[in-house]
Amino acid sequence: LLEVGKEAYPIKEFGAYEQTYDHLKRAWVPWSSKDASFHEVYIPTIENMSNTSFLYRMLTHNKPVLFIGKTGTGKTSCVKRLLLNELDQNKFIPTVSVFSANTSCNNAQDLLELKIEKQKRRKGIYGPMIGLTNIIFIDDLNMPAKEKYGAQPPLEIIRQWFDYGGWYDRKTLENKTIMDIQFVGAMGVGRAPISNRLMRHFNIVYLNEMSDDT
Repeated sequence: LLEVGKEAYPIKEFGAYEQTYDHLKRAWVPWSSKDASFHEVYIPTIENMSNTSFLYRMLTHNKPVLFIGKTGTGKTSCVKRLLLNELDQNKFIPTVSVFSANTSCNNAQDLLELKIEKQKRRKGIYGPMIGLTNIIFIDDLNMPAKEKYGAQPPLEIIRQWFDYGGWYDRKTLENKTIMDIQFVGAMGVGRAPISNRLMRHFNIVYLNEMSDDT
């Protein structure tokens, strides 16, 4: 104990059952420091491990993915855990957002442009810092309200990027070519379906409900 220092001794302010030894920190820490809120608890299962593995392979090969499934199948937690904790942050920049019925086309465009900047490659080219890929995760993709002709304007600007590689600046009316971005979406079932013109661009994965063993 003397060789590793005083941090090897239990904390005087806490009882024997109120603390534990952290091998990574090489010190005693109170159990209270390891508390996590309910939504932060992640339990690996056969389903979410296989889905995470598939998603990792698709994203690292620049393939857009859309997770579809009922509530409680782990769509959001699977994607967020991969983007925020497991992908190489020196190569990928995550953007996480949630659409709602009140999300407008302007809201969506501001979100999509959150981490892009004008590039020095040539005029009209925008994207994240050179050498990085901005992965944009949109939860509840099918939530935006439909306008009177049946379209969902926030989704149309995403489709415009898939079809034409960019969109127009609202102020200057300049055509922006957007490079080095990638989309991941998640949506539930039982709601209004999104346009096939947008859905056809995604690799669709349906998440089944958890098995009895899980």
